[in-house]
Amino acid sequence: MATVLGRYAALGRGAVGRHSAEGFEIQIGGLEEYRALERFHYRCGPPATCVGVKAAVERSSGELAGVLVVSMPTLNGRWRREMWGERLCSGDKRRDAAAINAELRTISRVIVEPRYRGLGVAVELVRAYLSDPLTSATEAVAAMGWCCPFFASAGMRAVELRASTRDLRLAAVLRGEGIRAWELMEVGRAEAVLASSDKVARAVRTWGRSGGRATARWCRGVADRPSWELAVLAAGSVAGKAVAYGAG
Repeated sequence: MATVLGRYAALGRGAVGRHSAEGFEIQIGGLEEYRALERFHYRCGPPATCVGVKAAVERSSGELAGVLVVSMPTLNGRWRREMWGERLCSGDKRRDAAAINAELRTISRVIVEPRYRGLGVAVELVRAYLSDPLTSATEAVAAMGWCCPFFASAGMRAVELRASTRDLRLAAVLRGEGIRAWELMEVGRAEAVLASSDKVARAVRTWGRSGGRATARWCRGVADRPSWELAVLAAGSVAGKAVAYGAG
């Protein structure tokens, strides 16, 4: 990975040292850096769009420590009125869509390589982007924001989200079967539950299919029952408290 980042530096995609955590530099990156760390993110599949990437690089080794991906925003966010008020939610759909596309971008992924977690890399990536954002307003949504609040630590304001319909439906099935959501977050237990309960297996599969495009793509090809990866993803969504963040 040192050669990859070296190539970007040679092309003039240099460090933004003013926003560097001790031992790291924040650089402009690309999809190559994102793909190198993609497997470490809790969401399956890539974001629908990518309009920018920042990369955190360890100074001493040149190794890639983390990435931040910026995407186009969704036009419908259940947090948006509380977050932005009339600025982006006037009630005129055409006006609001134009304003959202012009004024808002989304931090869709922040991924830190496991060896570098706990060192403030995620916070520095977010701070570096917010110091020179592509638009006047920035959003992010974290399914596990309640337990890993690095967006708030970087200065973004938080809005806790109500549980989604698909999370509520899955939670009801799990309660009916006497299973607590956190149990599915352990691989061995998730496999055992899916093997023993067709009802839970169907509910997890339905949860996946009713999600966004990335989740739906991942679920295609799953045969008789979902794998433990989907169960863990669903359990994290049900057990966690999603938080939306805004800045600008």
